[in-house]
Amino acid sequence: MSKIPKQCIFCGGFGVTKEHVIPPWIGRALDGTSTHRVAISMDINLRELTLSTGTPPRTLQGHIFTRKVRGVCRSCNEGWLSRLEQHVRPMLVPLIADQQVVLTVDDQRTLACWVATTAMVNQFFSPTYVVTPHEERRYLMSRGFPPDNWAIFAAPLCGEKWSTMIQSEAGTLGRTPTGSG
Repeated sequence: MSKIPKQCIFCGGFGVTKEHVIPPWIGRALDGTSTHRVAISMDINLRELTLSTGTPPRTLQGHIFTRKVRGVCRSCNEGWLSRLEQHVRPMLVPLIADQQVVLTVDDQRTLACWVATTAMVNQFFSPTYVVTPHEERRYLMSRGFPPDNWAIFAAPLCGEKWSTMIQSEAGTLGRTPTGSG
């Protein structure tokens, strides 16, 4: 089981602070009314092609937009992460409000960086399920866009109301080295 990091998950610096997984301004833009979060874990074994639930689903107290993770240093939190959030906010608020927005290639890259950053930070809410290697987090921090092995998609909402939830799916596929089980 992984432990809560004592060093920044991005730069490796010390003095970690709490970082919102989802910024509170998104909650205000969504006008979210959810007061609980449901945490569900699953284990997928691709070698044996099995799927099993990990711990049983549980309801966590508190609003999803107050969810914080200790794992980002003050320098990253108040530096590049703050600048990224300030840059993405004018794009996200109109998108959330279902307004037509033209995103340049740079806007799309920035939005993808923010989505990847949010996914990476969210993993540390339950450190047992951290799947993104430090090298990928450092790559995102230093280059300003997700690593080449990431794919981020966006699509319009077809429902009546936004759902306040976080869903994260990740996996690694590859061949077993010769001679190892």
